[in-house]
Amino acid sequence: MKITKSTEIKVGLILFSGILLLVLGVILGKGLDIASGSKEIKFIFPHSGGLKLSDPIYVNGVKRGQVKSIENYNGKVLIIGSIDSIEDLKSDLTAQVLILEITGGKKIEINPGNSSAKFSNTQVIYGNTPPDLAELVATFGNASKEILGIVHKIDTTLSALNLLLGDEAFVGNLKNIADNTDKLVSELKSILDNNQSNITSTLNDLKSISSDLKSFVSNNKNDLSKIVKNLDTITSDTKPLINKADTLVASLSDLSANLHKVLNEIQNGKGTISKLLYDQNFAKKIDSTLMNLDTLVYSIRQHGVNVNVRLGTRP
Repeated sequence: MKITKSTEIKVGLILFSGILLLVLGVILGKGLDIASGSKEIKFIFPHSGGLKLSDPIYVNGVKRGQVKSIENYNGKVLIIGSIDSIEDLKSDLTAQVLILEITGGKKIEINPGNSSAKFSNTQVIYGNTPPDLAELVATFGNASKEILGIVHKIDTTLSALNLLLGDEAFVGNLKNIADNTDKLVSELKSILDNNQSNITSTLNDLKSISSDLKSFVSNNKNDLSKIVKNLDTITSDTKPLINKADTLVASLSDLSANLHKVLNEIQNGKGTISKLLYDQNFAKKIDSTLMNLDTLVYSIRQHGVNVNVRLGTRP
């Protein structure tokens, strides 16, 4: 079969048209906003969260635009997008990076806000990026060891609890405690019911006593003040007496110490008193001296005293 030049041209045009339609379909499928009058807005997120160029931008669940650029900015991510209109956006709007569908893909979801002031495209939107499914899985994987440890501890606790509850003596004791507690509560309730009038009367008496005491204090306020002042005066007057008593006690303490010292010296054989009390030889000498003195006094009484006195010269 002979292929003519016109046939080649037709095939080329058809192929070009198919490619063009394919490109347009991809662009439209990605949500490229080619409509006129679109507005450019800026977002700053902690991180991109997996966003890609041409990912859609939604306002309250309605697709309104797409992502045009993504770049790092001062430790965060600056995202520039375009939407068809900003007339319904308010100054307090919020934005999040969310999962577009279960199988993958991301989107920017805008909550338009409720403020009376309108949003301006010169305003930068500070959004947040909640953790997606992959991040949650990774976090769960990092925490799996701790979760397994917790589950093991719970299992051990439940086993111990089962053993404890399987002990008939322990369960019987618990039942006895519960029964005794129930009886105690019943008895207390009975006591309160039977003595309710007495309790009310006692409370009324206490209230009356409190009122009387308050009235007494109010009526005798001046007298009480005088008593307090007199007590202050007595306290001031007794301070010198207390000081003197302290001095007397100190002196008595010194005297006691000195007496104790003297007694120690007497007991240890020091001084004349100690010799009089404990030295037998000294006592005998004293006795002999006294006897001689007594003999001398007796002789003087009987015979008198012959005194030979020479004055002025030596013998």
